[in-house]
Amino acid sequence: MKKLTCNLCQKEYASPQSLCNHRRSKHKVYRHHQNDDNMSSSQQKNDDKIHLKKIPNIANMCTHCNKELSSRQGKYRHMKTCKVRKELELIEANNNTDIIPTSQPNMNCTTNINGNNNTTNNAINVTINNFNADNTSYFSDKFKERIINYFASNKYHLPIPKVVQNLKFNPNHKENNNMKITNIKSDIGQKYQDNKWIYCKKSDMIDESHKIAILLVEGWINQEQTQTQTQISQDAVTGFKDYLKVNKEYIRKVIFEEINKLGYIYYKNEIENELDD
Repeated sequence: MKKLTCNLCQKEYASPQSLCNHRRSKHKVYRHHQNDDNMSSSQQKNDDKIHLKKIPNIANMCTHCNKELSSRQGKYRHMKTCKVRKELELIEANNNTDIIPTSQPNMNCTTNINGNNNTTNNAINVTINNFNADNTSYFSDKFKERIINYFASNKYHLPIPKVVQNLKFNPNHKENNNMKITNIKSDIGQKYQDNKWIYCKKSDMIDESHKIAILLVEGWINQEQTQTQTQISQDAVTGFKDYLKVNKEYIRKVIFEEINKLGYIYYKNEIENELDD
């Protein structure tokens, strides 16, 4: 009888059932098909590329980059020098000064006081806007001018991520917190659409937020050009037009990744604040 070989460790087994049991117990993998046990070794090898998943040991995963270590001790050693952690801390430090403060309380907020076991809990309920229905009224002329001037100096990596940060990840305007990036490496994100949270492809969600920011900046530039009392440099206009022609690979690798990091930092800080409360 022809033996079946595990393509992960090359061990041989007499039956498909024995092979599958070995793979599930030793390699922590499983299939989505009901006919797993009837697959030949060659079918198994080809099918692994799509349908096999490794079950991670969450206790040994770095909370910053999701790298899985062999032990908890290894995890803590890695986290001290984790490059993603250092990048996130640096971005957080550099961008905290660029958040637009709110000048007045959010009118969409209501305060509920719930009594439970003689304990008073103050909770603020915010009405979240749908993903494509953001409140943009709080952007100041000074902020708009600073964003536009970034294009004059060809600092392409700065303006659009800062617009998205102040629009979608602004702690002072939670009504616009309608996109969530809960895992910096995951392909899945969440956005508030049709008055409910839905899961979506994160790259598409970031692309949508990027387009929203582009339209905002384009509107600000057009507004500045029509106002006789405001002078906008031709370098800024040219820089913005040049940005629209930038290589898509640069946009994906640099701009989208910056938005991804900003979103994850915001989510992480919000979770920590909730735990502190």
